[in-house]
Amino acid sequence: MPPNSRLPGFGKMGPFQRLEALRDGGLLTAEELRLLASPEPTAQSPGENVCLTLPVGLSLAPNFRINGVDRVVPMVTEEASVVAGAARVAGLLRAGAGIEAVAGERLLGGQILWRWEGAWGDLARLTEPLREQLIHRVNLRHTALLQAGGGLRTLSWRAGPGPGLAVLDLVAHTGDAMGAHLLDRLAQEVSDELAQVLPGRAVTGIVSNRPVGRAARAVARVPVADLARAGRSGAEVAADVEVLCRWAVQDEFRRPTHLKGALNGVFAVLRAFAQDDRAVAASLVSTAQADPGAVLPRWRVEEDLLLGEFSMPLPVGITGLALDRPPWSILGRLAGVVRATDLEELAVAVGLTQNLAALQTLVSEGIVRGHGVLHARRGRGQC
Repeated sequence: MPPNSRLPGFGKMGPFQRLEALRDGGLLTAEELRLLASPEPTAQSPGENVCLTLPVGLSLAPNFRINGVDRVVPMVTEEASVVAGAARVAGLLRAGAGIEAVAGERLLGGQILWRWEGAWGDLARLTEPLREQLIHRVNLRHTALLQAGGGLRTLSWRAGPGPGLAVLDLVAHTGDAMGAHLLDRLAQEVSDELAQVLPGRAVTGIVSNRPVGRAARAVARVPVADLARAGRSGAEVAADVEVLCRWAVQDEFRRPTHLKGALNGVFAVLRAFAQDDRAVAASLVSTAQADPGAVLPRWRVEEDLLLGEFSMPLPVGITGLALDRPPWSILGRLAGVVRATDLEELAVAVGLTQNLAALQTLVSEGIVRGHGVLHARRGRGQC
């Protein structure tokens, strides 16, 4: 997006007019507009027993500046208020430095369950001299992954779930892949290698979906004065937003809805880029079980600024997404998504933005007026 552009009146236009506005602003070519406005139906769906495809609205949220780059964000959601709120607050954050985001470490774990009546420590001692050679041999089978900076990193044994069982934990860098199928395959390949040198046998090998390493993180700052809304001063809104964040940390009943305010934005982005949102949900639940506060967005007042931060695991990928073909080639360009790390940064930044939109609405006009009325205007009614 050109610097400081806000696409005035964007939300009041019809769908085609919004695309025309992006074309007139130099963000879409005439051919890209045609492809997005009249996408060709998919002849062959990858799903099982598919009879038809259901239309789901793709929204484009303007005003986002992430890591100094202006982006138009694709979002797929049935909640009108999510797109409206995210775009509105993104405009507020542009007044400062925008949003700073950093991707996670792109690490994912896998597991092999091994059956042997001896001690698991003996398996570890037998494996240790072969570890580096085994990792090297397995990685040589995945040259594209190595070129993307990925590959198998570590192997470590531990006690299993009962007598005669041991677990081998694998950690791999997934490159630009989401990683689930990769870890399944690596687990199988490592099992085949170990079967030649270790006593016992593999019961199974599979991806863990437990996050490993640093999560994706977004940070944002907004002038307190800019938060004034519905007759309340910016200082009042900011103070109450900070209180709601403390409440979420301390109250297990408030916590889920506080987090959902961010996930409304995160999952809308993931759907737009055809991601495995179930894997993201599984990783998120795993993290929250270990430390509920680790995945909660936080906002606090520091002098004349409201500072926010949000971290969450995001096992996403662009491998196989066809970013070189419409519609994802167009959406990827608008959103600045070239690598999987770009998609992580985009999703976590939108999550933080949407969380503030929800909190600001809660402490100003209230969720019924700010959220419910917009739903009713879009024909959703009470749901």
